Amino acid sequence: MKAELSGMHSEMKGLRERIDDALISQLRDHGKRLAALESWRVWLVGWAAGAGLISGVLVSLLGKE
Repeated sequence: MKAELSGMHSEMKGLRERIDDALISQLRDHGKRLAALESWRVWLVGWAAGAGLISGVLVSLLGKE
């Protein structure tokens, strides 16, 4: 009985370690996805600002005629 209980205890310990590793891996991957989304959002905002600047210049140049 003690041997069975000891075996189950070591199996549970191994299972906990695998779950911990999987969670850490998932959190790390999620952080990378969030970072990629943030850099994409920054790129979009910069592109929109540049497009707005160019359109403002074009409107001011064309409005003078």
